[in-house]
This record gives sequence, structure tokens and C-alpha cells, in this order.
Amino acid sequence: MPVATAPSYTTPARVWRLGLPFHTLFGKSSNLSPGVVSVPAVVAQTGDGVVDAEGGPHDSYADLRIRCSRAGEINRRGIANPGQLPQFQLSDDGGTTWDRPVTCSTDPNRAFVDDIERGIRWILEGDNPNFDAGDEWSATAAPSRDIVELIPVCSSGCDQFLVGSYCLPLETWPEFLERVVAWLVRWELIVKRGLAADQDMQQYNPEQRQMSLMGWSAIGWLQAAQRGDFQDDPQFGKNGTAVVFPQFVRPALAKPPFGSRMWRA
Repeated sequence: MPVATAPSYTTPARVWRLGLPFHTLFGKSSNLSPGVVSVPAVVAQTGDGVVDAEGGPHDSYADLRIRCSRAGEINRRGIANPGQLPQFQLSDDGGTTWDRPVTCSTDPNRAFVDDIERGIRWILEGDNPNFDAGDEWSATAAPSRDIVELIPVCSSGCDQFLVGSYCLPLETWPEFLERVVAWLVRWELIVKRGLAADQDMQQYNPEQRQMSLMGWSAIGWLQAAQRGDFQDDPQFGKNGTAVVFPQFVRPALAKPPFGSRMWRA
């Protein structure tokens, strides 16, 4: 029997914004997929430097770019740099818009430009590693398959809490639900990595109250939603086909008939 299409209440980029412990979860010995970055292709080049890329992409990027905005040469071990370190600009829309220029690292023979926002590390190297202004490379990237596959799973799990109190499927939802799903995805990654029992990882437990969740735990918030505490929130779209029955106040007991033994004025 085919699996029904599950909703996705968050995105890989949103999961990363929670602050995933990248080197702990996605290290070289990890059983989790960090995502894929293609080998950069030359768009324009007059210098002799070589560019590569790696990392844990936070989302899907169809056309990443890195462009040298100030000519220079990366440091080489045992040789004084004859000029200055090069600067680079980054783009995730094929060069339509560019980030502010940043200077590469001072590492010898193999320098770096870290794109923390997107989870990409650009590697600069070469036998004669000089870069000219206008040198440009492009690449594509895709996020972790583990994150991509866990998002609909955790979103579906949230629906199991919401089904009795909200019309499903939701067409709009509060940003807090997005954050809760991202929190659950992160915990599932920790469990799959085999780190759930570590004391340092308990801060990510979805049953643990968190100041970053305004004092809620992820499960506690879902239980409140299950009770119907947020039914008046207009961000919960009432566009589904399910019938939600209102909560009725329990009626008071009727008074016994006049003149009976149980009657009182």
C-alpha cells in the first residue's frame, strides 16, 4: 500500500538555523549524510588558482558562485607572500546578487572561504595559487538526505497530535510549529547518530523545556495543541476537510421536581 504524501512544515535550512552540531553529527565517521556539493566549474579565469568546495549544504542551491573581487595570492609555506591575500564574493542565485567581499584565510598552501550561512566551504589551492579579479566558479549543492527525509516524517508525527483539534491538512500554520518540527528532526538525527544517551545531547531532547522555545518543550507544545489551546490562532489555517467538533460545556444537573424529597429552593 503506498504511503500517503506527508506535509512538510519546515525546510532543511530551518533545521540548520537551530544550530545543528555539525562536526558532532556529520563528521567523517558519521552514519549521516552531510549533503553534496558538486565540483566547481570555471565560469571565467585568468589567474592560476584552483577552487574546490565541500561542507554540509543547508538547502538546495542550483547555482552557487564564488568570484574573486580583489586579486591576490594565498599564503605558501616557507615563502613570503609577495602581495596581498585575495578577496572573494559569494552568491546563491547565479551571480544576480553578491555578498560582501571577504578575505580568504591565512592558511598556507590551502586557504578557505567559509560560507557559514549556506554551509559551504570553498577551498583555494594550486601550484601557483594566485587569483585575479573577475575569476569565477560555479557549483550546485543539495542538503542532507537524512534531513530531507525526516522532515515529512516528523511533520506527519505532529499531525497525529493535531488531528483531533484542527482541520487537516493545514494550508497555513504558525511559525512555532515549523520550529517544533525542526527541533524534532534534529533529535531524530541525534538518535540515528547514536548520541541520544550523551549528557551533552540532552539539551536537544524534545521533552526538555527550552528557553529558545519560550519555555516550552517540543512535545509539551504539541500536547497543548492537541488539547485545542491554540484553536483561536488565526495562523492555523482552517482549510482542511476534517470536521472539528466544538468543545461543549458540561450541562448542569437539572433540579428535581417541586415537592420531591430532594427539592430545595
